[in-house]
Order: sequence, then structure tokens, then C-alpha cells
Amino acid sequence: MRVKGLEPPRPKAPDPKSGASANSAKPASMTRAGLEPATL
Repeated sequence: MRVKGLEPPRPKAPDPKSGASANSAKPASMTRAGLEPATL
């Protein structure tokens, strides 16, 4: 149980999509999903 007064109230976490640009987030997620060819 948290005691109020020790820390200021934090706002709701921002949407992950708004925190990252589409250019940097999209290739990373595609690589994890295995959609891009692997280079060995």
C-alpha cells in the first residue's frame, strides 16, 4: 500500500506510439517479428 505525500502524483504513462518515432520503432518491431531477412 502506497502512502500519499512522499512523491508527487505521476501522470498517466504516455502512449508508446507517441514516445517513439515511426521511423525508429517500425524496423525494430519488424526485425523482432522475423519479417526482415537475416544477414549472416
